[in-house]
Amino acid sequence: KERSIRKKVAIIGGGSSGLSALKTFVTNKCDDVILLEAQDRLGGRIQTFRNAFVVREDGSEIKNDYCVFETVQSLIDETDENGILEPLYDVGYGEYFVRRFKEVASTQELDQKEYKAWMHYMEQGTGNWNDISARDADLFNDYGEDIEWKSGYDTLVNYFSKFFQSSFYLLNTPVTKIFWDLEDTDGALIKTNNNEWFLVDKVVVTVSVGCLKNWRNSVFVPPIPDPLRSALQNMELGNSNKIFCGWPQKWWGNRPLSINILWNEFNLPKDKEWLYGIVEIFSTKEDSMLRAFVSGEYSLLMEKKDESEVIHWAGEHTHDSRYGTVDGAVEAGFREANRILNENGVIL
Repeated sequence: KERSIRKKVAIIGGGSSGLSALKTFVTNKCDDVILLEAQDRLGGRIQTFRNAFVVREDGSEIKNDYCVFETVQSLIDETDENGILEPLYDVGYGEYFVRRFKEVASTQELDQKEYKAWMHYMEQGTGNWNDISARDADLFNDYGEDIEWKSGYDTLVNYFSKFFQSSFYLLNTPVTKIFWDLEDTDGALIKTNNNEWFLVDKVVVTVSVGCLKNWRNSVFVPPIPDPLRSALQNMELGNSNKIFCGWPQKWWGNRPLSINILWNEFNLPKDKEWLYGIVEIFSTKEDSMLRAFVSGEYSLLMEKKDESEVIHWAGEHTHDSRYGTVDGAVEAGFREANRILNENGVIL
């Protein structure tokens, strides 16, 4: 027989917002609280991978912003000033750069190809920058220079976790229904995928906006108010992927490395067009890895790539008949290099 577990507060989502809420309740002597997390770990989009040699942020991170082209950087800095985007509240964030760059580019003697290259560079990282609200961008508070977390971003998760025991949260517990307008009580009834029920006075929903978009018509009973549901329906989500490349040692030395890429030709084969999304390659602080982001439409193209189209395997262990030999390794290297060259129209 199903029964409900009585709690004063339920927190849905074990990301940084859910963890900070749980810490706040526990440290203020509100112990009758439970956090429900769908995944098998805490942290949400914070996911740090580490081994003896590497600390890698597979999820959220803060990256250093090394100065590049002064004119471009000055435009980015301009948008940090509150109020400067107000004339564009009915248009989009990207329109500011389009208008201003036309003004400043005229003083830089840029030809059409260079102008197009810089416009492409600035837009990467946002997807379609005119889908971004100029009003929201204007109201964003800039707290100063971006930094990286030396020992990994999950330091934040570990910090919060020190304030409560494991009995305060349940992992692998996706929420399937939230009955929030009950007739006989002022609280809410929550059902999980494990057929557990929680009767609570208050619910703190901390899941991502993408999750809320999926939930808006199915999880909340009754449906959430129309203005909020409509806003979620009309909201476009961005997309971003990371690429990591690692070496045994930092061949670039101990100073930070930042490589900025300007695409002034757009003639790659169709299956390689996702590479246009790479406009910056930069180092991490502590390990011998380089990272790049691919965002927007290019990240969607990248996700459609089959592994066999992106990764080519060489080495003696890939040779059918000469495995375990140096000449087998050499032939495998030739084989895969020639395969890539043939794919790109170089006939050997």
